[in-house]
Amino acid sequence: MKLTLWRSVRRTHAAGAFSGEGAARFPGRYNAPGVRAVYLADCPAGCGLELVASYAAPEALLTHALFEVVVDVELVDLRKRATQLRYDATIAAMTASDDYGVPRRIGAQLAAEQRAGAIVPAATVAEAFNVVIYPDVWRQFRVKRRVDLALDRRVLHRLGS
Repeated sequence: MKLTLWRSVRRTHAAGAFSGEGAARFPGRYNAPGVRAVYLADCPAGCGLELVASYAAPEALLTHALFEVVVDVELVDLRKRATQLRYDATIAAMTASDDYGVPRRIGAQLAAEQRAGAIVPAATVAEAFNVVIYPDVWRQFRVKRRVDLALDRRVLHRLGS
């Protein structure tokens, strides 16, 4: 499956953008502490929205770079009902903002199955998706380009910057 995806990281961490070390230290929705993972969004706006949801300080948003990358690997598609049944999950459980139990269980199961990663429903907005890749299984990201993240001043204004 070949997808063009987007990743946002602080510019100071750009060299390690695809190592998964940050997620291992600061776990995400689909990885427990110590498990390396790389999170990507379906579009640049998805990266921006994840940042807005994650950072309290608006100035932190101005320190990020965007990577446009190609991922060409078989991924588990957790948007599909049959796959959700296989992993005993629902969209609501995978996107719950206050409970990462189900997604982390799925992440552990994907790692045990030696899966490269999964297409997962975005928690920030309905019908969008993210991708989580486990670099201990697959790490052949092809970076197409890197640009600075630029958010409209109206977004920054709403955040208090």
